[in-house]
Amino acid sequence: EESSAEIGKAFILAVVLTYMLLAAILNSFLYPIAIVFSIAISFVGVFAMLFFQGMSMDMMAMMGMVMLVGIVVNNAILVLDYALIKMKEGIPVKEALWQGVSVKFKAVLMTSIAIVLGVLPQLFTLVPYKKSISGVMIGGVLASILFTFLFVPVVFWASVRIRDKFFPGEKGHA
Repeated sequence: EESSAEIGKAFILAVVLTYMLLAAILNSFLYPIAIVFSIAISFVGVFAMLFFQGMSMDMMAMMGMVMLVGIVVNNAILVLDYALIKMKEGIPVKEALWQGVSVKFKAVLMTSIAIVLGVLPQLFTLVPYKKSISGVMIGGVLASILFTFLFVPVVFWASVRIRDKFFPGEKGHA
C-alpha cells in the first residue's frame, strides 16, 4: 500500500510539474489547462483497456499511468503549439486550431501508432505485470489520439474565450 501511495504521489507530481512547465513556456495559466485535460481524458482508454483485459489497477498499471502523462501531453502540445504559432500570425483561434489539427494529424497518428506497436507484444505475454503496463499504455495512447483531435481544441478554444473575457490584457504566447 505504501508503494501505491508513492506512485500516486509521483503521478500527481508529474501532472503538477507538467502544468507548471507548460504555464512557464506558454506564459499563461489558462492555455496549459487544455494540454493537462488530455491526460484526464486519456484515462477513458486506460480504464477501458483494463476492463477488457479483466485486470485491476495494480502497481504496474499505476506506473504506466505516470509514464502516460509525458506521452499524452506530447500529442496535445504538437497540435496546440502549431495553433499558437498561427494565432501569432493573426489567424483567428478557430481557424488556427483547425490548421493545428489538420497539419499535425499525421505526426500525432504516426508517433502514437509507433508507441502502440512498440508495447503491443508485451500485451500478449503471460507475465501479468507486462500485460498491465502495456494495456495502460495502449489504451491511454489510443484514447489520446481520438481525444487530442476532438476535445483538446475545444478546451483550448474555451480557455482563450475565458482569457479574453476575464483577462483581456493577458495574451499569453498567442
